[in-house]
Amino acid sequence: MALSRASLPAFAASLAELEGNPWYPYPHLVFCAERIIEAIRRPGGGRLIITIPPRNGKSRLVSHYLPAYFLESAPELHVMLASYGDSLAQEWGRKVRDSFRLPALHTKVRQDVSATTRWETAEGGGMVTVGVGGPAMGRGGDLLVCDDPHKSWDEAQSPVVRRTLQEWFTGTFMSRAEPGATVVIIQ
Repeated sequence: MALSRASLPAFAASLAELEGNPWYPYPHLVFCAERIIEAIRRPGGGRLIITIPPRNGKSRLVSHYLPAYFLESAPELHVMLASYGDSLAQEWGRKVRDSFRLPALHTKVRQDVSATTRWETAEGGGMVTVGVGGPAMGRGGDLLVCDDPHKSWDEAQSPVVRRTLQEWFTGTFMSRAEPGATVVIIQ
């Protein structure tokens, strides 16, 4: 099967099929994908917040297929992905990295820089993952994704936790945005 690069949903569906784990372009996900691509194409970089209830496919679209699509289109660029915990962020980084092992993708991961927390493409781009509140490792990103910054409802309701997250987000995460970067937050 050939990999479709026609659109983010087509790319996601064909990559998922190649990986043996079907993904369906439900209307709400196609709508989100279209808004994300509009944000990426926006001069100066777009900002987008996606709020959809749990278990509706937003993380798989935004944290797995979007970085793969972005780096397949421009392997010299950088993606930074944050989530409430290091392990969840690393899991997404591993999934994206492993997608590039498929022969259908042109972009290849350098063997000497291929950890789940930080890996690079042969063209000098790559992906960094970090847990919310952690260091952003001195790297920048052309695409910044923050997937579920709060671990739980209780955390999200805590003024102290929200303030700490806001300080990390503005002081650490957003400071890593390259000029013209796109930022996508999902929760």
